[in-house]
Amino acid sequence: MKRSKNLLVISGHDPTGGAGIQADIEVSRNFNIKVFSVLTCTTIQNTSKVTKVTSSKKNYINKSINEIIKEFKIDGVKIGVIPNLSVAKEIYNSLIKHKLYKKKIILDPIIYSESGYKFISDITRKYIINKILPLCFIVTPNEFEDKIIGDEINTFSGYYLITGIKTKDKVKCYLYKNKRLKKIFTNDNNKKVFHGTGCALSTSIACNLINGEQIIKSILKSLLYISKCIKKSNLKGKKQFLLNK
Repeated sequence: MKRSKNLLVISGHDPTGGAGIQADIEVSRNFNIKVFSVLTCTTIQNTSKVTKVTSSKKNYINKSINEIIKEFKIDGVKIGVIPNLSVAKEIYNSLIKHKLYKKKIILDPIIYSESGYKFISDITRKYIINKILPLCFIVTPNEFEDKIIGDEINTFSGYYLITGIKTKDKVKCYLYKNKRLKKIFTNDNNKKVFHGTGCALSTSIACNLINGEQIIKSILKSLLYISKCIKKSNLKGKKQFLLNK
């Protein structure tokens, strides 16, 4: 019997399911990928605002990954919100200890929520950039995150995908490699505001890569998947729609 492909997701919990680990699991099922999930934090939030973020207890992340690795092979890693320096250090140490940097690591560098809540401090952001980011295959900031970290990653040699740049009728993504533009991807802009599209996109890219697709095709297939999710989505909170994954 063929072994399932396994994605290790290290991220937070969003009780709306729009983003975070619940969204990662829902997306991955569409690509026949098994998710092993390790929480970096829990949140209290809805589509309007983030009220509270509670980081995971010390050593929880290290111990969780240790136990998973004992029994299962990991084919790729998706990293989402990293709420503080302690969590960032645990993630880095686990990636090194278990040589997970040899797998394709996808980092979605969440700095602010869509409602404006600041998830990470400047010192945590710098640690992520200096230690975790160099281990990654692809990083997927949105245009606002790129404005914060874009000038701080001059030595990053992986893929760098700036997502969700909206024009009048289109949404564009720009893929860079070694600071050189490789490709521009274009999707239709339906002008609704959705919660968690960046999370869903990065996870679907991770799944396509694990399934053996090359980087360009992985992104193209993921953008098509997000477009299909948007077209069938009709659940609206006060501020944003939730994707039907």
